[in-house]
Amino acid sequence: MNVPLDLIRKVPLLAGLSDDELTHLISEAKQVELDPGQLLITEGSAPDALYLVIEGEAEVSKRQGNTEIVVAGLGPGDAVGEMSLLEQVPRSASVRSRTRLLALEISERSFFDLLQRPAAAISVIHTVTNRLHNNEAMLRQSAKMAGLGAIAAGLTHELNNPAAAVGRASRQLRDLLGEWVRLANQMPPEVRIAKPPTPPQPDPLGDRQAELETWLAELGVEKPWETSAALIGAGWEREAIADIIEGKPDPAATASFLGVGALVSSLIDELVTGSARISELVAAVKTYSYLDRAPIGDVDLHQGIDNTLVILRHKLGRGIKIRKEYAQDLGRIQGYPGELNQVWTNLIDNAIDAMGAEGELVITTRREGDLVTVEVCDTGPGIPGEVQARIFEPFFTTKPVGKGTGLGLATAYNAVVVKHRGNLTVESVPGRTCFRVELPTA
Repeated sequence: MNVPLDLIRKVPLLAGLSDDELTHLISEAKQVELDPGQLLITEGSAPDALYLVIEGEAEVSKRQGNTEIVVAGLGPGDAVGEMSLLEQVPRSASVRSRTRLLALEISERSFFDLLQRPAAAISVIHTVTNRLHNNEAMLRQSAKMAGLGAIAAGLTHELNNPAAAVGRASRQLRDLLGEWVRLANQMPPEVRIAKPPTPPQPDPLGDRQAELETWLAELGVEKPWETSAALIGAGWEREAIADIIEGKPDPAATASFLGVGALVSSLIDELVTGSARISELVAAVKTYSYLDRAPIGDVDLHQGIDNTLVILRHKLGRGIKIRKEYAQDLGRIQGYPGELNQVWTNLIDNAIDAMGAEGELVITTRREGDLVTVEVCDTGPGIPGEVQARIFEPFFTTKPVGKGTGLGLATAYNAVVVKHRGNLTVESVPGRTCFRVELPTA
């Protein structure tokens, strides 16, 4: 194979080799030719070779959800594939030709023979370190943007229901108020101020409402099904209504007035509930993001965890139960609020993903002297014992290709251990996985 030695010598991995060593390496290599758009390396595939680009261009991409994120470009003299060979793990990214590509395929055996030479080994260490730093920085930024997008989508979903309820109640209230005022002008003072004598009582089978609806229909009330539902919901019983309408010149109008008043009251309650829910979400986002706070300060861990649960509520579904066992004496700690919220987000999000459609999420806090502990436990299938020691490594993930970047737990570990000088550990068996976060109070 006629490959210029000057070009090969520009490859950092091979910079320290002699001409004879380079010639021998090339003689054992295999030539690979690709048309534009073809894959040289597929993410998730087994590591079997190192590739050197001789002619053309290629791009390195990593799958994140349904999106391919381009993390690097390759040109003549660049090498790719050494990281997976060194770690003996599946390929962490794909390489696709951007133009017609000519590359050398260096076998796994030849690569490890190469590492026996000190100069080549040092070059490999420098190359791998630089690549890790560059890829991690780009993917962290991409992961943050993807996380923001997921949070925004969840908040849109969460805000839609209360906002729709507020809009619907407002329109109904506008239409009802005119009718209520018209009827009120016909009522004597004792009817206008009448209120249910007892609080609302549950009517699980709807028997009382059905009985009241039949009676109202006999009185001649329009839309007795709506009126009966509003009256029962407000706490009115047939006997109390009968006492008020007794002797009135128009019993049907009197009963209708009470029903419209009950419906107006229920719509106002709906407006209050919907607006309170919207305010809760807005407040949670504000404190979650700490947009108006300094990077470091006094942190209420319980508030941070609760706000994270609000943010992630759209992912919980009906099948996942939450149990909080908070210590009453936890108090505040000194730390980076935004960083800690990312920790809770990653741990809780992973727990939800692990459990799927159903399970129990248990969050426990306790304080022991100058140390506080937060445990996030789930009832998912667990983490295999052989990979538990690696789950905090950057780019390592147990999720299928395209489902995770392997940066969530690495980010959490960095925030807890490096930024807060705490500790982050995991214990996992089938049916129970617990991540334990230990943080100093100062």
